[in-house]
Amino acid sequence: MRVVSVRKLTALAATALLSLSQAHAAEPVKTAEPVKTAPPIEVPQHSSFMPHEVIMADDGHMDDHMCCEKEKDCGPRLGFYADYLYLRPRGVDVPFARVVEGCGLNALPRGSQGISSPDFGSGYRVGGFVGLDEGSAIEVTYTRLESHTRDGLLAPDGSVITSLVALPNTGMCAAGTSVVATANQDIDFYFIDGVYKHTFCSSCNGSLDWLAGVRYANLRQDFNSIFAVNGTTDVNSHIHFDGAGPRIGLEGEHLIGCGLLVYGRGSANFIAGHFGSEFRQVNQFSGVVGVISDSTDRIVPILDLELGVGWASKNGNFRVEVGYYVSAWFDAVTTPDFISATQTGNFTTNGDNFRDTITFDGLTARVGFRF
Repeated sequence: MRVVSVRKLTALAATALLSLSQAHAAEPVKTAEPVKTAPPIEVPQHSSFMPHEVIMADDGHMDDHMCCEKEKDCGPRLGFYADYLYLRPRGVDVPFARVVEGCGLNALPRGSQGISSPDFGSGYRVGGFVGLDEGSAIEVTYTRLESHTRDGLLAPDGSVITSLVALPNTGMCAAGTSVVATANQDIDFYFIDGVYKHTFCSSCNGSLDWLAGVRYANLRQDFNSIFAVNGTTDVNSHIHFDGAGPRIGLEGEHLIGCGLLVYGRGSANFIAGHFGSEFRQVNQFSGVVGVISDSTDRIVPILDLELGVGWASKNGNFRVEVGYYVSAWFDAVTTPDFISATQTGNFTTNGDNFRDTITFDGLTARVGFRF
């Protein structure tokens, strides 16, 4: 009986183990689900002259870690802009008359001088670009400024006005004295610029571009002074410059947030051109008193700098800018320099003689569209 019981127990145990193994094998095997990872964010190169869109965080501020262009399209893109310029010429003041008592070398000063000092003038700048690819473009710009100034001087009772711009050997009392004097001065210039621009340094918040191209420059300086006494004596000076040369520079901008930005533009131009100048003094009764002309070829460096602030729409298609602009013309022939050389007969360029600098500075305002 004991042997039979052991055998039965062994059989029951084997049957139970077999049932457990079959039940475990019937259950499906659960495998671990793969971990889903977000695709990497691709940040394309930002170009200051290409439309771009900055992704904003929930709080309305720019997210430095999530910025991209609206679409990565390397085809041509267009942009147009128009600027208003309000600039003043400097370094070209002309003292044209002085109040004196007496006549000739014995005359004593009795009051202020009459100085023709150019006022601010209005101008404009228009241009556009065509994007060649994501980081380069061709840009053409036309810039023009016209400045007109009128000054006058009236002699008090008992005094007269002597000319500071008339030829000295024409007789101070006969041709140079008056009781009233006026002076007009016009200074105009225009540029035509064509450049290739390329972005060489960029981030989500800004970019830096280099540019290279050519500039054509034209400058006119016209001066006229009239002295009225027993007839009139006119003193006229005309200076004209034309030239062209290479242009290189840098442009950059930095996005602050909410569409606000700061920008800077600078360029150096080396203009090979020609100065043509003429001085003419005419008296109402005597006719032409004296005529002097001069001609010189020079390379005139022109340095331009503009700094300012602006605002751009979210998609970059519209922007406005306000800035300060300065342009300096070196090794130029100016009206005061030319009149002085005419009076002294010294037209040499030794040292700093007959070499002057003209500057234009003031405010700019721009409206631009990009597509």
